[in-house]
Amino acid sequence: MALVKDGARPTPAAISRNMGQIAQAAGADAVYVGEGMAGYDRQRLVGKRTPFIVPGRQLYLPFLAAAFTERGTKKPRVFDALGNAAQLLFVRWLSGLLPGVVGIGEAVAHSGYTKQSVIRAFDELEFFAIGRRRPGDHHFAFSGAPLAAWEEHRDRLKNPCRRRVGLAAMPAGVETAIAGTEALSLRGMLAPPAQREIAVFHTDGARLPTLAAPLAEAPIIAELWGYRPTLMPDGGIDPFSLWLTLADSPDERVQGCLEEMLGAAR
Repeated sequence: MALVKDGARPTPAAISRNMGQIAQAAGADAVYVGEGMAGYDRQRLVGKRTPFIVPGRQLYLPFLAAAFTERGTKKPRVFDALGNAAQLLFVRWLSGLLPGVVGIGEAVAHSGYTKQSVIRAFDELEFFAIGRRRPGDHHFAFSGAPLAAWEEHRDRLKNPCRRRVGLAAMPAGVETAIAGTEALSLRGMLAPPAQREIAVFHTDGARLPTLAAPLAEAPIIAELWGYRPTLMPDGGIDPFSLWLTLADSPDERVQGCLEEMLGAAR
């Protein structure tokens, strides 16, 4: 049996790798023993056929064809993708606007989402191994360096822009951030576009129809986002959400500027 040292919480992939190395060196089956393991981590270990014991809760020993689970335990939650709240917290951390270890209350204040939405967001982030909950204090810790985490997980992220609408004038009383190629121009990478480009949280979209104008002719293009745009010091959206909104642009200049922008962040 291999026990966790000093309260460490290795990932299922690390556990499987280490158990394989121990078993090979010892010439015997190796069983991981750990307390406080999340349900979906246990599920992943079962998927990898990695023997483990969570004292008082679950035992899985495939080499003995033995598996026992405490009666009445909750079925682990499984997620297909990151939701809007989880993605917002992730990009705010990537952008240096959220600390590496964040509590529920702080996450609520940063995101504008409810406590329940933030708890679910932590579940999603942990499920996809973007970070882990700290035992006992309701804090979430992001894993690794931001740019490395971006490279590893960006395929899980979605374009926050739900649709684009044309506006005849800037909306009053609506929180906006500079978006699109105009945001790239703020960072000295492109000439400013002919049309202004802004990002707006989709729930504020109800205030915009009175300013509507044909998209091709409108002086302002508004992107309606699934989460509240993160405003950077230059007035533009965060670089990671900006990359997601422009990743499919056919303009080679735009693609080059996006890579330059992320290169500068490195």
